[in-house]
Amino acid sequence: MKSKEELKKLFENGDKPTQENFWEWQDSYWHKDEKLPTDNAGLYKIKGSVADKTALDALTGMSEGDVYNLLDTGANYVYVLDLNNTGIAGWDDFFGTVDLSSINLQTVLDNGGTANFSNEFQTAFYSMTQGGFQAQTRNQSGNGSIGLQSTGQFTMTRNSIMVNMTDNGLTYQQDYSTDFVDRSLVDKAYVDSKVSPATLQTVLNNGGLASDSDSSSLFRFDLINKVFATSQIDGAKSSMLELTPSQIFINHDSDNGYSTSVEIRDNALDYGADYSDRFTDRSLVDKRYVDNAIFQATFPPATLQTILENGGTASFNNGIQEAFYAMTQGGFQAQTRNQSGNGSFGLQNTGQFHIGRNGKMVNMTDNGLTYGQDYSADFVDRSLVDKGYVDNAIFQSTPNLSLTDVINNGDRATNPEGNNSIQLSTEQGQVNFNFIRDDIGYTAFHQFGIHGVSGSFNSPNYMVGQQVDASGGEVSFSVTDRQADVKSAITLKPNSALAYQEDYSSKFTDRSLVDKGYVNNKIKASKGYKNLTALLQFTNGTFEPTFLELENNIGNIVWKRTGIGEYVGTLSGAFINNRTWTMAQINSQDGGVPFGCRVGRLTDDQLFLSIFRIAEGNPTNIAGTCGSLEIKIY
Repeated sequence: MKSKEELKKLFENGDKPTQENFWEWQDSYWHKDEKLPTDNAGLYKIKGSVADKTALDALTGMSEGDVYNLLDTGANYVYVLDLNNTGIAGWDDFFGTVDLSSINLQTVLDNGGTANFSNEFQTAFYSMTQGGFQAQTRNQSGNGSIGLQSTGQFTMTRNSIMVNMTDNGLTYQQDYSTDFVDRSLVDKAYVDSKVSPATLQTVLNNGGLASDSDSSSLFRFDLINKVFATSQIDGAKSSMLELTPSQIFINHDSDNGYSTSVEIRDNALDYGADYSDRFTDRSLVDKRYVDNAIFQATFPPATLQTILENGGTASFNNGIQEAFYAMTQGGFQAQTRNQSGNGSFGLQNTGQFHIGRNGKMVNMTDNGLTYGQDYSADFVDRSLVDKGYVDNAIFQSTPNLSLTDVINNGDRATNPEGNNSIQLSTEQGQVNFNFIRDDIGYTAFHQFGIHGVSGSFNSPNYMVGQQVDASGGEVSFSVTDRQADVKSAITLKPNSALAYQEDYSSKFTDRSLVDKGYVNNKIKASKGYKNLTALLQFTNGTFEPTFLELENNIGNIVWKRTGIGEYVGTLSGAFINNRTWTMAQINSQDGGVPFGCRVGRLTDDQLFLSIFRIAEGNPTNIAGTCGSLEIKIY
């Protein structure tokens, strides 16, 4: 191939170039429709754009292969060390205008996902990979960086001070307390260093009363009346928890005149009055409300289509990690999950911003950065703590009221009359909080405990009271009579809702909160049967059943694929002989040949579902949404 100087000599004034001369000239350059050879791809580094050639010539610190675009002409120039065989470095016209339309975010990731920038004033480095995103900047004033990993962990730094978003909330990397100013967010270790020990007896000796810093709220710990209460001094708003041998009473008076109470007694969990006009979708409802709803209205099935019609959502799942995105008029949110954890962030149209990791939430509101709820139990020394934690720690340190030290000391306090006491005990892995009276012929008690086994009492043959038990990852509430018979009990389990421990429907009153079994029995009684209606759906590739239930008050039927076109559904004791009716249909065909299906009862515990080609009668696999299933049990 001829050099530029050799080509120029073929086209001097008076020359008569031949066809071969023109072809040699054309073959010495790349056409804009041609791709650059891969052996040169690594030589060129696209750096950005400048205003014009004058601005380009003023740049310093270049290396061979740097490419810049001129905004005024659209031309592209590459920096070379030997410009036109002169031995002098300079800018060479880079084949006219380069088409960069094929460059997208995916090609950036495929080619390493990193970029850097440097001039005499500042430097910057960016990295975007499958593992996350990282950015670093530096100038004469300092340096900073941010990073987001695929596990949901977020970090940000400035001049070597690092803040992480982990399962423990926002945490400092190490102890920066010597650098704190009045506006600095402080960590748990800093706050703990400011508090001092105390005992429970000192609380009661001081009257069991405390107020916050501006005296707008009161806290009352009354040993004689067995009451722990918090209220505003003006009485406009208050909340109370009252513990007696016959009931647990919770009451809230709002500042708009509403008063709400809940009791735990022999009739299970009861509202104090008819609050149905205040119920929201998340309210627990009582028996009278459910009975009226069943009598007055039917429950039309909701479909997935009504949800999807609102649009603005997308999801991804490859078996290793999951992602969900929603972008609506209300704002934007994103959620990610893999085996290491999950994370989320969201921006609402009100300007509120939040980030989350493994159930921990931080919000940016008019009140600054705020946690979603009280995470103080998970704080480590490097955690950023909120105002509630700081105020509580300072409040406890002022009158010597550290509950942690009280528990560690295993303290007990007695009222001046000597006929009852309060005890905090950590013996044998237990923490108990008891009210005990010994002057009425038997031991009347209330206990709040975090322990593995029930506690023992002075008079085991005659007891009456209530118990709150948190052990083994569960929280339970129970009411006990004098003969130690449990009258009612309710349990909160992980990843579940409140549940009665057995059937208390015979004890329900109109104010009782009712369970799902009671509602299903009422629906069955009103219809004469239980039923399930679902769309048949099968996963592409594996053909596993993923039925979309439109209505179900029978229970959770577990479906498994047992062979080609063969499926078995299991629910213990659900499919009663001579009282179970089934029907299924398929709306798909293959090459004009329709599919058929059969469904029926195998045992009291199982149903079968078979899908086959009608022409041959042979079982066959099918994918997608293709039909419907209906089951009725009388």
